[in-house]
Amino acid sequence: MTGSSGESVKACTATRLKVIQRWINRALPWHKPPPELPKVSRNEIWSKVHDVLVKELHVPSSSITPQADFMKDLGLDSLDLIELTMALEEEFGMEIEDEEAEKIKTMPQLLELLEGKLTHGNRSNRR
Repeated sequence: MTGSSGESVKACTATRLKVIQRWINRALPWHKPPPELPKVSRNEIWSKVHDVLVKELHVPSSSITPQADFMKDLGLDSLDLIELTMALEEEFGMEIEDEEAEKIKTMPQLLELLEGKLTHGNRSNRR
């Protein structure tokens, strides 16, 4: 395969491998409590989410608004949402539970979740 179709298959495979690695990491016991981390402001959260959407998922900057629906407005699919979740976990050094991630459909839902975890120090299961 060549061209965009081959690149699409490679990207999909890479995302699936990341998901599998995430499941493996969760199965391993973590013996240390998470370290105390600095608080993050709402503006910092918005800026980092915006950057991840643009750089990792190639969403046009002009499409990203505080009220955006990820699927309807930004054209993301379920694999994109998984990739977004994993990129944000890495960016913020925290974990978003699968149950939490499944509920995220819009930017307000994502920002509320991240703000709760980051400004109130609730970064459960930090790696």
